[in-house]
Amino acid sequence: MKNLIFKEDVDVVVAYKQQNIAMKDFVNSLQEYFNDNQELKPIYDLDLLCGGIVVCARNEQAYNNLKEAYCKNKFEFDFYAVTVGTPKFDSGTYSAHVTFDKKYNKLTHIPQLNAGAEGFGLTYATLERVQQIALVDIKLNTFIPETIRFAMADLGMPIFGDAVYGGDSLAKNTNTAFVLGKVRIVEGEGDEGGQTFVAMPPSSKPWTYFDLTKISKL
Repeated sequence: MKNLIFKEDVDVVVAYKQQNIAMKDFVNSLQEYFNDNQELKPIYDLDLLCGGIVVCARNEQAYNNLKEAYCKNKFEFDFYAVTVGTPKFDSGTYSAHVTFDKKYNKLTHIPQLNAGAEGFGLTYATLERVQQIALVDIKLNTFIPETIRFAMADLGMPIFGDAVYGGDSLAKNTNTAFVLGKVRIVEGEGDEGGQTFVAMPPSSKPWTYFDLTKISKL
């Protein structure tokens, strides 16, 4: 567990959640590791398939302060993904209104004015292309990681290994190539100051087909 910790003090724990581990189980593991008397509270959630950086508060005051900063868009997130299919343009934007279809267990399009419609948008930038796949940096304006999976599939380049959204055409039964790799917490007014946490993707395929130093330079 020690090698997964980015920061730990009296107010906050910042750690890396590995893929295929539920948030609840991960936070419980952190709780046991630190033997905290107070309950660790994550500021946001990562779904099961998404690995990445998690910020947890260690007391109620810290949670309120961090949650307020999060609600005021003082958290900035960069997701990294490998896509099956390459973007037509090196960068772009995407927006949609969606709802969760319980029958098929995934997101689906829904008209904006319909009850339950939830809007989101993202921007993406292609860092490298290798044959049929691409390394992509994605910024999301609302924190629902599954919307990224939906959006990339809708753009014709589903995330590698994502069987739900058609990203397993090149390889079956593999981890989804999708991580929250950078979190910046802005402090004070404007964009000055703050803390930045960066995690590199796993050193396994399909990530190793790319020059991952391009991520470290972002």
